[in-house]
Amino acid sequence: MINRVEVRAEIRVRRINSRVGGIAGVNVGTIQYSNITNNNTNRAYTIIYGNGDLGGVAGHNTTGYGRRGHIRNIHVHHTTIQHFLVNHSRSVGGVVGFNTSATLEWAIIHDVIVRNGGQSNASHIAPAMGLIVGQFQNSTVHHFGRHRSSMNYGNLSVSQPTHFGSLGWGGAGRGWGGQMSGNNDILVPTSGEIVLCNF
Repeated sequence: MINRVEVRAEIRVRRINSRVGGIAGVNVGTIQYSNITNNNTNRAYTIIYGNGDLGGVAGHNTTGYGRRGHIRNIHVHHTTIQHFLVNHSRSVGGVVGFNTSATLEWAIIHDVIVRNGGQSNASHIAPAMGLIVGQFQNSTVHHFGRHRSSMNYGNLSVSQPTHFGSLGWGGAGRGWGGQMSGNNDILVPTSGEIVLCNF
């Protein structure tokens, strides 16, 4: 278990197809009551930079070794998560990049930027990008909010960002088996639940 951690950092990974997060690249345990933030006056934002599954807290939140990944009670503040383009499509989120068979709950993002860098004209380059989670599968993602946060798909062409904040009012880029309902910002996938709470 990772409990009550505060991270202020600049994390840059130049190896392609890496899983990168402010606390963990891959999480199969519990991360809770933690902050990714920056109050360094010499640097405007904590920076997480890489190519692969990128998230403010974890690149990949999943199940393994008989345990289910669980991220809860998280605050990501003044953070930039930047994906650099090569020849693969991956997942980028303000809290978690890729959430599979795991739980993400009670997360808040504030002044977070999720963006692409670089340029590719290849039609298959369409990373899943969301303010909270890039993409999720067979997962529970609920009770979270965002304030003054944004996404930017950079130099991708208009035809490429097909999974760019397309679910939950920008909260998720892609969810397998999901559907949206009503104006209350609720997305209920077949295999889980995702709820957006606006501030």
